[in-house]
Amino acid sequence: EGLKVCSSSKVTTLQRDAAQWTIACEGGSEHGFDACLVTLPAPQADALLSASALRPSWRSALAEIVYAPCWTIVAEPLGEPEFAHAAAPSPPFRWCAPESAKPNRRGSAWVAQADANWSRDHLEASAEDAGRALLSALSDATGAPFELVRAHRWRFAEVERALNKPSCFDPSLRLAYA
Repeated sequence: EGLKVCSSSKVTTLQRDAAQWTIACEGGSEHGFDACLVTLPAPQADALLSASALRPSWRSALAEIVYAPCWTIVAEPLGEPEFAHAAAPSPPFRWCAPESAKPNRRGSAWVAQADANWSRDHLEASAEDAGRALLSALSDATGAPFELVRAHRWRFAEVERALNKPSCFDPSLRLAYA
């Protein structure tokens, strides 16, 4: 409560002077704060800190964090799947289920997430190619044809190796990472 929240803004630089932080965003907007908490995936946080010439005491620790990627599709069934609830995870999926299986959700669309191995093997595939391959696997797993709504790659979807602590703080900079 009482904090200004800016969403849908890509931060391009962070600057610290004696009084405050200035956060510059694409489009030219700037915002001032007393302290800064960075919660980007570690490689993106490191790039932002590097672009801003910031070297907090914990920055080198970011290189220890390892992420698993995840390709995800949203698909509409064109027939009746053999079951109406989540499919048992099996390669290439780690999870797939109809939206209606989630609390307070409606609709016939299914969401399917590829496992880390499949996602790594197809990391640089186009959304169209990855989507088409996962769509075929979803049809095989459920016994129903599907139409692809969208495919999305999360390069840093899940932490595989974390820091040995939940967050980092540099009191001299009033800068934290979590």
